Amino acid sequence: MINQFSTTQYIPLGFAQAFMQSKTRATKIIKLEIADGRQWEVTCRITQANCTLGKGWIVFARDYGLEIGDVCVYEISPSNHEVFKVQVAKKSQIKAGGYFS
Repeated sequence: MINQFSTTQYIPLGFAQAFMQSKTRATKIIKLEIADGRQWEVTCRITQANCTLGKGWIVFARDYGLEIGDVCVYEISPSNHEVFKVQVAKKSQIKAGGYFS
């Protein structure tokens, strides 16, 4: 299923602008961190129109076992603004009412 993923992940522009302190163009290396402390280095690119997680995103998606329909929730780490803490709600858990209910 993972081969259907894009090599980029769009994230909300307002979230990225606040994090990167830029309204226009910027590129920054960030880390995605899951609950067990593992981290993945990812390129975060912001333009006037959108923000994407690029290089490194697909490695995270494969390693985590993401599937189409899973939901990623990002939070900027209060102690390190170059780390996005990631929570993943698996599609099966959402359908069963285990998340967001």
